[in-house]
Amino acid sequence: MKKNTPGPAATAVLVVLRGQPDPVGIGALAQILRKHPNTLREQIAWLLRNGFIRRVAAPSEGRGRPAWLYEATTAPDPQETYADLAAELAWQIVSKSAEPLQDALHAGRHWGDRVARDAAPTGPGPAARAAVV
Repeated sequence: MKKNTPGPAATAVLVVLRGQPDPVGIGALAQILRKHPNTLREQIAWLLRNGFIRRVAAPSEGRGRPAWLYEATTAPDPQETYADLAAELAWQIVSKSAEPLQDALHAGRHWGDRVARDAAPTGPGPAARAAVV
């Protein structure tokens, strides 16, 4: 099961990045944290995958690919996260189901029924409102 909070090593990287005014390269992170750059790659990858940081290309200086710089983000956008989850669930249904359309409709109806049930009014009904009016 995937954790959605960073472990201690990834948290250390995130703390450093949040304290930087500009995006930072992996070499600078390694110096600040006194770790080898290869040691940090796993934590950086996890933070990227989970939306805690983003990477930007460093300004190009001559030939070759520019280096990646990293910066902390605000918390992941819940709407984008839910859209990603919906896309992943749809992909799973399409790739695993013998009847993907029927299974998707069934899941949507089941979810919609639950949302409607949870949103049902809990206070006085129309009769009480009519009596007040």
